Amino acid sequence: MIKRFVFPIIAIIIPLLGFAQNTLPLLKEGARVSIPLNKKNTKGLDIFIKSMTYQDSTECSCQANIILELTSRNEKIHFGQYQDKLGGWHSDYMFNLFSIDDVLEKNKTIEKKVSIRVKSGYYRDSLLLLSKRELMYLPPYDSEEFIQKEKARKKAVELANKARLDSINNERFKVEKEEEERCEKLLTPEYLANWVGASFFTKENIEKDCGVYPSAYSGGKVFYNFPKCPVTMEFTEDKQVCIYLSFRLFGEDGYNFRKELINYGYKLRSKSEALVAENNLSDLMNGKVSIYKCALKNGGFSVCQITEGQAFMFEFYRSKK
Repeated sequence: MIKRFVFPIIAIIIPLLGFAQNTLPLLKEGARVSIPLNKKNTKGLDIFIKSMTYQDSTECSCQANIILELTSRNEKIHFGQYQDKLGGWHSDYMFNLFSIDDVLEKNKTIEKKVSIRVKSGYYRDSLLLLSKRELMYLPPYDSEEFIQKEKARKKAVELANKARLDSINNERFKVEKEEEERCEKLLTPEYLANWVGASFFTKENIEKDCGVYPSAYSGGKVFYNFPKCPVTMEFTEDKQVCIYLSFRLFGEDGYNFRKELINYGYKLRSKSEALVAENNLSDLMNGKVSIYKCALKNGGFSVCQITEGQAFMFEFYRSKK
């Protein structure tokens, strides 16, 4: 009779063991497991796999980098080895695949980064244990699968970084384009007439709004490199208001800008012959100096002095008459 029941009993035990193993969750991102620490389950430890990424894949193993969230329920939990007040050493809760040495206070959560090797073949670790308690199954190692996952992860990171860099570059390009447009507008008759000498037209505002910075200083003058051409300014000492602005244009650009001034409302008030110094005062040549004025709404005039030589020098400032 005994022999009759040997095989059925074994047949029953094996499926039961397989069933018990299948009830364990797979160790993967998003997995959770709760461990009771007393019979009534009023005390316990909750483990959450916050993230799980792979690297260093080979034909037989790869490294899994895991971020764990450990939460205690009504219990202070010691991980790893610790020493009590009397000098005795204890090891209450230890993982089999990695080491954590910390204290989890009652009803608190801590986050830990750990790494394990996922292996194949005879030496494969199949279970994650905590002090001999089975927690989770390790995923079976498939080199091709993990290598492809790692490639996909790296590709996703590259795309995310590229998108972030593109966003930064696009924003930078947008800002630079807006600054360039402000520089262009500033060197138009309307803005030159109404802004040079105005209280709000300060050195700080010009540099901030146009994205320009001094390239040189000389005799109270400040030099800037605008996209269109170099620009020279003078500022008051107290509030740093721009009271003088000048720049040079060559050939057709100079003629066209003088036409724009006249069309805007600048009137010729005087014109005379003059010797014009060129090339850092090394050359003198016959030229012309013209004074144009534009009446302002709030009183006074915007004055533009045009000196014609090898180039057109436009100088702007304000006067009461």
